[in-house]
Formats: sequence, structure tokens, C-alpha cells
Amino acid sequence: NAILASIYDMLAVINSNLCAKGSGKRPKKPKPYPRPWDDKKKQPEVTHFGKGALPPDELRKWFESKEVK
Repeated sequence: NAILASIYDMLAVINSNLCAKGSGKRPKKPKPYPRPWDDKKKQPEVTHFGKGALPPDELRKWFESKEVK
């Protein structure tokens, strides 16, 4: 399905370019084919934890504290 949607989008771009060539105007950007799997409304919110990478010494201490003995 994803490949067909991409092919449809590319054909829509080619079609708009050909129509614009004949009219002498700039081509309008066509709307992309709707992809239900990329729907932002249906996807859950992504929660980010932390601020960035830990320094190596802090990471080593963290791993050592989590070791199963």
C-alpha cells in the first residue's frame, strides 16, 4: 500500500507539472494521497524522558548499580 501511495503521489506531481507547462503558470503542489498509517491524530503522544546523554562515568555508575549479583 505504501508503494502504491508513493506512485500515486509521483504521478500527481508529474500531472500537475504537465498541466502547468501547457498553461504557462507555476504548477500547484498536489495534495498527498491520504495514508491512514501516518495519521497524527490516531497516534499516541510521545513522551520524552531525560534531557540528553549521560556522561560516561555517570552511565558506568548507573550500570553498576543495576547489576544483578
